[in-house]
Amino acid sequence: MFTLYDELKSSSERACPLTEESKAEYHVRGPFKKWDLKGNISVGSYTSINGFFKARGVVYIGKYCAFGNEVSLVSGNHKVSMPNQQVWLQQRLGFTKCVESKGPICIGHNVWLGDKVVVLSGVNIGHGAVVGAGAIVTKNVEPFSIVAGNPAKEIGKRFSPEVIKEMLKLSWWDWSFEKMKKNQAFFELNIGNSEVLNLSDYVVD
Repeated sequence: MFTLYDELKSSSERACPLTEESKAEYHVRGPFKKWDLKGNISVGSYTSINGFFKARGVVYIGKYCAFGNEVSLVSGNHKVSMPNQQVWLQQRLGFTKCVESKGPICIGHNVWLGDKVVVLSGVNIGHGAVVGAGAIVTKNVEPFSIVAGNPAKEIGKRFSPEVIKEMLKLSWWDWSFEKMKKNQAFFELNIGNSEVLNLSDYVVD
């Protein structure tokens, strides 16, 4: 099955290693000096990371995301089944790391993470999802879902199933900036979460 991880990893156009240099090249917005990055962190163009940000391990972030302050993406955890739980001591001794992971973290395109959100290892957050402030995300989040709480649970959908399906088909985040500029009517739509409409009626090539 083709997964969100496959999609984000396979497209070099959509993601780059997050460094101070690539931040400028890929138009990633935010205060880099407030970011604590360790591991393989990749981010898509035009994502906005506001304030303090921590990422650990293998993390893939899509394009046009909006992150609040003090977001943490941690794709590893202390291994509680070993006698010692401090990673530093294990490294000093030259022993096997007391760390475990359920896999990389994958954040889709145009995802909004509120302030102080924590995302744990192995989690996929689908395109267009919303994660409420202070949520701790331990399980996958469906595209265009709204989740909140500790642990995070779905509290709603942004759109109807029909609109979600069409949004994913359109994948507007892959459009050129020129095409976006021509589609003011589409980007200014206000769509109810139970409304059914044909999005293609509002899109021009």
